[in-house]
Amino acid sequence: MSLRQKHEPYLIGVTGTNGKTSVTSFVQQLLNASGVKAAAVGQRVEIGSQARDRSEVGKGVGARNAYVKRLYFDEGVQVVAIEVYSAALARGAHNNVNYSAAAF
Repeated sequence: MSLRQKHEPYLIGVTGTNGKTSVTSFVQQLLNASGVKAAAVGQRVEIGSQARDRSEVGKGVGARNAYVKRLYFDEGVQVVAIEVYSAALARGAHNNVNYSAAAF
């Protein structure tokens, strides 16, 4: 199943006061169970049943985009659910991230 014709994954930004980690995790689990390779990025990185340390994403403007591209090209991830924190928005960490959908 291909969600995008472009060479980039479908990105879902998840924000709000509570539940961001749970929602991103649920989204990736549901999609993986449906046969769509997905990842959750936030407090940790989840791909399938594998949990990774968030430090592999990197820091700074552009690190998130570079990591998402690596997930897409190197690991075949089609959908990435990303936790969007207000502090990260304020410092520009999500600038130039091309979200396909948002959840609050």
